[in-house]
Amino acid sequence: MTWQRNDPNGMEVLDKALRDKDYHQIDWNVLPKDAEGAPKNAEQLISEFMRNMGNREKAVVLMHDTYGKEETAKALPEIISYLKKQGYEFKTIK
Repeated sequence: MTWQRNDPNGMEVLDKALRDKDYHQIDWNVLPKDAEGAPKNAEQLISEFMRNMGNREKAVVLMHDTYGKEETAKALPEIISYLKKQGYEFKTIK
């Protein structure tokens, strides 16, 4: 298999190759933007999360856990609480 990043059919080729090997790709669909633009405080991250979350039935939230992301850690309890109150379940992706 040959795959090139800029190939317009590249993702289809990659997805087929993964399926053929029984691999599964899961991508995020909610972005609180804790690594984009200027640094944000916890309140701003929660607001961005809420805006991106919308009415999704399923959510895979991308958040970072590295040095300099302390505000992300501060925002996380409120985000988890919100999701639980909305009836979302947390599951391990296998």
